[in-house]
Amino acid sequence: MAVLFYFVVACISLAVVPTLGICAPVFIISGFVCPFLGALRLVSSIFSLSLPFADDMVLKGIGNPWLAFCFSVIAGVLLYLAGKACRHMLLSYFRAVKELKMRLLSD
Repeated sequence: MAVLFYFVVACISLAVVPTLGICAPVFIISGFVCPFLGALRLVSSIFSLSLPFADDMVLKGIGNPWLAFCFSVIAGVLLYLAGKACRHMLLSYFRAVKELKMRLLSD
């Protein structure tokens, strides 16, 4: 039974751990960067600065910089929450595997 447990955990972990382990920090970092780029675009348009990367990076199709900033803040919050959810799922997966292993060893 223990061999089957370790085989199943190893197979599932090959997909779960890398996916959630990469998605969690990327979403959290993107959640911070997205509003920053929206604010940079807003400042660029207010002060008529020529920052080409600010116009190209955040919501290029939206002409109104205030609207683009609001959307980037909303997107940043959603990305941050998605990152926290991925982190929570990864930690829950580790806890569930540990609990199942302890239950298997006690039987």
